[in-house]
Amino acid sequence: MHEMFTKCSTATTYANLVLEAALEAWRLNGKGVVVDSSIPGNGIFAKLIHPDDKSIEYCVEEDVDESTWETLLSYTKPKFWTQRALVPLQSLGQAHDFLREGNFEIQGWWIGDEDNVLFGSVEVA
Repeated sequence: MHEMFTKCSTATTYANLVLEAALEAWRLNGKGVVVDSSIPGNGIFAKLIHPDDKSIEYCVEEDVDESTWETLLSYTKPKFWTQRALVPLQSLGQAHDFLREGNFEIQGWWIGDEDNVLFGSVEVA
């Protein structure tokens, strides 16, 4: 099931682009995605749930602080599911430092030359 969702924080100028790119990547892989709108904010602008892969992705804004990472760590993941944070490339080091204890995967995103969103490889925090 794929649900398009565009409620994004105004704190980031690229939130919609990142969300659209993440949804498109899953669509191209033939995977269903549900976007959960119940996320609290605090630097996180979307939660993508992938039931087939048993994974949850949290899209993280460009400007983050320690409270963003603490919010991610506060989420309870379903048993046997993977949690992944899609983080701006410049925040990848912070993501490693803070999310290591939460058993997260992390994946960097950045904006290319033509305002296209690019994703790096998935890493273990």
